[in-house]
Amino acid sequence: MKKNLIKLFLKINSFFKPKPHPFNEEIDSPNLDYSEFEFSKAPSVFEKYHCFGNFFEKIKDKKIVDFACGGGGKSIFLAIKGAQEVYGIDLDTDFINQAKNIAKKNNVESKCHFSVADAMDSNLPNNYFDFVILNDAIEHIPDTEKTLIEALRILKPGGEIYINFEGYYYFFGHHLWDALPIPWLHLFTTESFRISLYKEAVKKISNGQKRIDFRISKNNGVEHISYLNKITIKKFEKIIKKLEKKKILKIKHIYYSTFNKKIFKLLAKIPLLREMFLSTVYCVLQKSETIK
Repeated sequence: MKKNLIKLFLKINSFFKPKPHPFNEEIDSPNLDYSEFEFSKAPSVFEKYHCFGNFFEKIKDKKIVDFACGGGGKSIFLAIKGAQEVYGIDLDTDFINQAKNIAKKNNVESKCHFSVADAMDSNLPNNYFDFVILNDAIEHIPDTEKTLIEALRILKPGGEIYINFEGYYYFFGHHLWDALPIPWLHLFTTESFRISLYKEAVKKISNGQKRIDFRISKNNGVEHISYLNKITIKKFEKIIKKLEKKKILKIKHIYYSTFNKKIFKLLAKIPLLREMFLSTVYCVLQKSETIK
């Protein structure tokens, strides 16, 4: 029964056009190459922050940390755009090696520092940085509140955290869309079924096993999608309001984007459907000037 259901879903999957994804850029590569894709997409990513002012002017001669930096492509772009120092941290050793290589390739290795470290406990110095970037990262780090508190610790008073992410109920909130571009797949399937379906979908891809290892792990012998914390927009809002109430940060800006189609914009205004039809949340949090 399950095998037949998987076949059916793979057939359905074939009707959906895949989105651009770094894993699919070099589909014959045995590795998961992130850095060049991130670097190519960095201008469009950071231009979205211009709704809060000229971001590229703000970062000139500033010290920046890129939490969960992946292959470092976006970090390198920030260095090229004039940041004084850029630190990138990630738990994946392969990604950090990619980041170091792309820094060298772009002649910015002298002001880029990449290391394997946890965004919830980074070991970076107190009150040192001007900006912390969490680009498509907050949904992958297990504890959002702990991550934000760690970002505040390393920021100078008045420093800012730039965040963009998609909530769990987003169109592709299952984060398996490198191989399964079925929208809202996670809302009508179990996690164990999605794991089986994903494994079958990447079975014949040269880096398929690496994709599986990257996304799926075991806890007490049970497989689960381990790199996703399932944070919703509502939960994120609750966390940042809680921290603002404690007067350790200020919610400086928050912007909710929607899909371009008019019907999606209308649906996003309905409370019960809001999280399904909003796209990306863009947020700027500022560390309190009085916190040392």
